[in-house]
Amino acid sequence: MLTTLWSAIPSLLLFGFRLSFETHFITGLVVADLPEEVRDLPADSLNLIVNDILNLVSGNIVSGKLDRTMQAAADQMFNRLVAAIK
Repeated sequence: MLTTLWSAIPSLLLFGFRLSFETHFITGLVVADLPEEVRDLPADSLNLIVNDILNLVSGNIVSGKLDRTMQAAADQMFNRLVAAIK
């Protein structure tokens, strides 16, 4: 029984750690691939764009007009999230 706990607890901790930081890490990768003029926006504006991308990925309504950059970022985020699940 003790051996099971010694192997299960670290595995569950690593799995929880991965789940909690996975979306943050993928969001960072997607933001890094955005055009420089978008990345250089103030933090509040960049957060709004990231939220629009996340809403687009989840199928919700975006707050502004949809352009190619946001669509490409949403596609990239969706593909990375699907790959992370596999």
